[in-house]
Amino acid sequence: VKMLELFFYRYIGINAAGDSEIANGSGIFITVNASNNYVGTSGAMRDVERNVISGNDGNGITVEGTRNFVAGNFIGTDATGSFGIGNAVGVYVRVGTSNVVGISDNGIADPKEGNVISGNDFNGIVVESTNGTVIAGNIVGLDAQGNTAVPNGNRGIGILGNTTTNTRIGSNGNGISDTLERNVISGNLNDGIISNGGDNTAVRCNLIGVSADGTVPLPNGGDGIQLAQGADGNYLLRNNLIAHNPVGVRFASNTVSLAFFNNRIKGNGTGFLNKSASTVMSG
Repeated sequence: VKMLELFFYRYIGINAAGDSEIANGSGIFITVNASNNYVGTSGAMRDVERNVISGNDGNGITVEGTRNFVAGNFIGTDATGSFGIGNAVGVYVRVGTSNVVGISDNGIADPKEGNVISGNDFNGIVVESTNGTVIAGNIVGLDAQGNTAVPNGNRGIGILGNTTTNTRIGSNGNGISDTLERNVISGNLNDGIISNGGDNTAVRCNLIGVSADGTVPLPNGGDGIQLAQGADGNYLLRNNLIAHNPVGVRFASNTVSLAFFNNRIKGNGTGFLNKSASTVMSG
């Protein structure tokens, strides 16, 4: 679809009561030639426009194409956002450009655009072979209130492939909705964020391992952030709170150049675990 399309207020993969699965093979698929589609709210009325996309055997949402938006949905939970009815992966973004999962940063109804992406069988979000993907303002691994773990079964967010570039996880720091743009990435059974590739990845202003108000420990089961062996290129970690995880930040790549500013790393089993021979840190 090469035009503006709105897809909202649907239950996909669950029953009409919103509390048990009636699985599809996959939920929603936006193909490589599609652009300017909205899955969920366009910023007007989140509760009315929200989709509940859960219980599907494959991905809840697969996004290809250019400048598509996934906003204001419950993905992997029941209709109240309280417990998990998992898809395999919540949102899979691949081979596309400038796609947005969460807040679009236009300053219009930004509080309504974050998704709850929790309770999925494997990862909450996967980004692979893309350019300019934005992940902002989402709850990944907790209930809709951000107070209780509804874990994704593996990682919260996975960045894959050396052709994945310019991914932003959290705020862009431009002064518009910066606090709203932070993701809460907590309660997942493995790492909060893992990168196995990707150049010019920015992770900014997120809460990782705590509740949505930043006060209650809700650790991920693995690392808060892991830059894995396949990660290379330039990374920015700035103004994140990374707390109560077994490891706060793990460096396992030999080719990472990391700019690291104003992060709060506290209450983790190990704050930093550097297994790299050549990680370059600044800040």
